Amino acid sequence: PKMGDAAGTPFLHCPAHPDAVNVRHVVFLHGASFTKEIWVKREIMQQFCAEPTVSATAVDTSFSNYTQLQAVLDNLELSSSVRKPVVLVTPSAGGMSVVDWMINGNVTVLRQYVSVWIPVAVGSLPSASDDQVASLVPMPVLAIHGDQDTTGGRMSERLEQLAGATVVELPGEHPVYRDSPVEFA
Repeated sequence: PKMGDAAGTPFLHCPAHPDAVNVRHVVFLHGASFTKEIWVKREIMQQFCAEPTVSATAVDTSFSNYTQLQAVLDNLELSSSVRKPVVLVTPSAGGMSVVDWMINGNVTVLRQYVSVWIPVAVGSLPSASDDQVASLVPMPVLAIHGDQDTTGGRMSERLEQLAGATVVELPGEHPVYRDSPVEFA
């Protein structure tokens, strides 16, 4: 992955193959204890970069509200790194911006930015009401958590019940992508 900057937001990026059609643009946020480099250190970015029809971007995040996420995704698109809507991977605190979007924003607009949401043990989910979580439908949601993370498991279960999420439990703790990187990818 190569370094880039989108209006002050540093990111790592690898484009899809130039001849690829039906490209999936995957954007990785990170949890509070990590940076965008976690995706490279655990070789998850490299697995996505090896796929010719995938454009993968890891962003350093320090935001928790949806307007900041919206601005970052707009700036990434302006830098020609991604095309919306993206597949958005949000571990732990990285998911606060999507939860804020459910609570304070327009979920119809969220769907113009995010085609698939992959929350990983998003602990801020309880701040959204049942109706707000259910408003994600029909957006596909893939909720992932570690088998040693009971809170993450409860968040995945709530997303399954209210938003029809597909749930995947992998071996590991709260940062399950660190513990099971191959399976995660």
